[in-house]
Amino acid sequence: IKGIARGSFTGPKWELMNYFKDFCEDFNTATMPHEKYYNFPEWEMKEYEKKKAAAAAKGKGGSNLFSDEARHHEQMKSQAEQKRRDEMNVVLGGMNQAKREEMKRQKMMLAEMAMAFKTGDVDKQKRLQKRLEPEEKIAGGTAHPWAK
Repeated sequence: IKGIARGSFTGPKWELMNYFKDFCEDFNTATMPHEKYYNFPEWEMKEYEKKKAAAAAKGKGGSNLFSDEARHHEQMKSQAEQKRRDEMNVVLGGMNQAKREEMKRQKMMLAEMAMAFKTGDVDKQKRLQKRLEPEEKIAGGTAHPWAK
């Protein structure tokens, strides 16, 4: 109020208390230099609304930096989402229904094997592990890296 920015006072405590006493006196006698000091949050909200309206009016007439950035951000976001969908379609397009069903079955068997391990059913775990191991060898005569 006294030419000091809000929250920037770094002087001694007694000086701060004097400023506060002056503020209380001005507030109680309704002699503040501006209406904002009576209800600061309300005044801040009014100022914000004014700035927002001015930016909207300016945005209608021409483009401003914030609207350009927001538009660019939305554009990049939609392009990334479209790219993700296209990649998923390519992956799913390369699979037929039988392959998808086989992948689901393998996932269920893995969950069943994990449950058998947790419960201590070693026979069931080994049987499921053997069923999940690949049967074919990769070209070149080496076994699949997961196979033991």
